[in-house]
Amino acid sequence: MKWTARPFRSRFLPSLNDATTEETYRMVMIINEEEGKDLLPMGECIDLMEDVFREFGRGNGVNPPRLRYSCPTPDPTANYFANIHAGALPKYGVAAVRLNSRLTEERDDETRRVEFKHPTGRYWGQFLIYSLETAELLGIIVDGTISPLRVGATSGAAVRLLARPDSRVAGLFGTGHQAELHARALAAALPLQRMKVYSPSRAHREDFCARFGDELRIPVTSAAEPGEVVKGSDVICCATSSSGPVFDGRDLEPGQTVVSIVNSDVVFERHEVDRETIRRSDLIVVNARESLHANRQKELLDPIEAGETSWDKVAELGEVVNGTAPGRRDPAEIIYYKNNSGMAIQFAAVGKAMLDKARETGVGRELPGEWFSADLEPWFARGYSPAS
Repeated sequence: MKWTARPFRSRFLPSLNDATTEETYRMVMIINEEEGKDLLPMGECIDLMEDVFREFGRGNGVNPPRLRYSCPTPDPTANYFANIHAGALPKYGVAAVRLNSRLTEERDDETRRVEFKHPTGRYWGQFLIYSLETAELLGIIVDGTISPLRVGATSGAAVRLLARPDSRVAGLFGTGHQAELHARALAAALPLQRMKVYSPSRAHREDFCARFGDELRIPVTSAAEPGEVVKGSDVICCATSSSGPVFDGRDLEPGQTVVSIVNSDVVFERHEVDRETIRRSDLIVVNARESLHANRQKELLDPIEAGETSWDKVAELGEVVNGTAPGRRDPAEIIYYKNNSGMAIQFAAVGKAMLDKARETGVGRELPGEWFSADLEPWFARGYSPAS
C-alpha cells in the first residue's frame, strides 16, 4: 500500500522544499542501524559537532542535562539502566529526544569495568527528531552506531582545536566500538603518522591494529603496557569501558592532549584518568559545566573540591570554539578534554543531517504520521484546543 501525505512546506528545512518532499514529508522516516551507520562520514560529523558547540556556546541551543537512572531486575547480577537526552537547536529547526534501554553489570576481573548484558541479542536505543515549526515527529533513528559516532566526532572537534598543530602520534586506550570511532576521528582531525593502541586483551589489540593499519594507512602498533601508549604520544585518547584509571598521570609529558569519554555520575562512579592527570592539566575542557553538577560527575568535582585544581582552569568546548575562552596557549601545556556528557543538541543536528541524507540517497522507510499522532480535528470542530 502506498501512503500519500498532506502537502507541507518548511521554512526551517529549505532543502526539503521540493515537489517530492511536499508529497512525503508528513510521513515519519524510520532509519535502522544498517541503513544509518554509513550515512555521515566522520569528517563531516566532526564539522557538524563543531557547529553544534558553536551554537551552544552562543546560547542558541536548549540542552538540559541528561537523565540517567538504574534499578534492580529479576537477575541479581544485572541492573536496568536508562539514558535519556532531550533538547533543541533552533538553527537546525529540530528538537530531539534520545533514549536507550540496557542491562548493566559491573565486573572486576583484570580491570574494573561496566559491561552491558544483551539477553535479546539486540541493542535498544533510538532518537526521535521533531520539527520546531509544527512540533510533528519527523523521524525515528536507531542509534547503535550513531551515538558512538557523535561521541567520536565531538572528541575529534576538540582535539582539532586543542592539540598542538604538529601532533603526529596518537595513543589510544581501548579496542571496542567507541575506540574504533575515536581512531577514525583522530585520523580525520589530525595529520597523524602513527597510532599506538593498548587493551588488556592482547588478541583484541592485535586484531584492532591489523584492521586499522589498513584502514587509516598509517602504522598502528600494539602496546604491551599502558606506559608505552603515553610515552611520546601527542594525543592520548581513552575510549574504554573501564571504571578506573587506564594510565598513570605521572607519565604525562609536556604538550600532550588527553581525551577521556567515561564519566562518573549518579549511577556509576567511573573514571579513565587519575587525579594526577587532573592536577597536571593546565586547561580542562568539558562539553557542559551544568552536567558536572547535575549528574554529580565526581571525577572532576572531587579534585576541584579538594583544591587539586580549580574552576578557573575549566572551560566549555563551546567557549573555546567561539573564542570566549582560550584553547591552547603554549606548546608545553597539558590539556585535558573531558567529553563529559552526551547532549541532545548533538542528536538533533545528527538527526537532521541523517534525515536529509536518507532522502537524498533513498534509504530508510516512511510510515504515515497518523500512526504516531492523535487527531485533534474533532476537538477543533467543537471549539476546543486541547493540550493533548
